[in-house]
Amino acid sequence: MDYVFFAFSAICVSMVLVMSSLIRKPGHRRIRLGVILASIILGIGYYYFDVYVSNLSLLAYYFANMMPQVVLLILLAVALSRSRKQ
Repeated sequence: MDYVFFAFSAICVSMVLVMSSLIRKPGHRRIRLGVILASIILGIGYYYFDVYVSNLSLLAYYFANMMPQVVLLILLAVALSRSRKQ
């Protein structure tokens, strides 16, 4: 069951990269191919990193699973606040 959480965290890491590229250029709504490829590579790498960290300690396991969702939530809040200002 933990591998489902690892995969969700990896998807969140990929979405963080995509959202940060969209926030960086607010008028530019197209996502470049390089950003998509980098987010896929980063997501796969984070999945295997999460599998590795889960064997180290319980605290590192919880921290590694929690941080991508928190960062994605913050980026979504920033994106929504910027869209309301425009």
